[in-house]
Amino acid sequence: MQKLRIASYNIQHGKGMDGVLDLKRTSQVLSQMDADVIFLQEVDMFRMPTHLVMQVQRLAFDLGMSWIYGSVRSYPIGSYGNGILSRYPIVKIANHILPDAIDPRRCLQAEIMIKGTLLAVFNTHLGLKQDVRLQQVQNVILPLVLSIPGPSILGGDFNATVNRPETRLLAENLTDTFCKNSGPQTNTFPAIKPAARIDYIFTNHQCMPSNYFIMDSMASDHLPITAEIEIL
Repeated sequence: MQKLRIASYNIQHGKGMDGVLDLKRTSQVLSQMDADVIFLQEVDMFRMPTHLVMQVQRLAFDLGMSWIYGSVRSYPIGSYGNGILSRYPIVKIANHILPDAIDPRRCLQAEIMIKGTLLAVFNTHLGLKQDVRLQQVQNVILPLVLSIPGPSILGGDFNATVNRPETRLLAENLTDTFCKNSGPQTNTFPAIKPAARIDYIFTNHQCMPSNYFIMDSMASDHLPITAEIEIL
């Protein structure tokens, strides 16, 4: 039985609640989380506002991890998107388009080889409108996750609380790792006085969560989450 620690963090381009852009601070938070696989949202690549840095690569270098990046929105210089860091080899990737005619969104998929076991992971950042998020979950994300014959994990910033139809649909078909929450914090946004839980890690039936924790940090406007998972 494989045991893993999975993390998800909307890093807000490395900008903290103090308004200071400090990717090294982001790296320090991720290091404290000590995760095997990390889902990152709001990551910049070669953008002027973030000093033309390949943020996923920089964080991966600091942590000694493999990395992939999936662009969501392109600019005249650089792009913005999602990233995945892994301590184990990443053997396959895909960047799925999610339905939204106005606000581009994607779901970044990776297949990771963990001591002979192939784990599928999905990292996403859902839209701002509730009806669009439901379409994204119903038409693309949930079918993708449920199509995996082996263990799979879905995480990210869903921009939706637990009582919304899209998150309820996921909870009906997958396991919300928050069920094993062991810390005092129950919400993830905003980082100062968090009032809502909008960041999630879900697993399919071939994974079992054993612990969950929301970490306090002012390095972004979201709080990072971790889940300890056993692959059955």
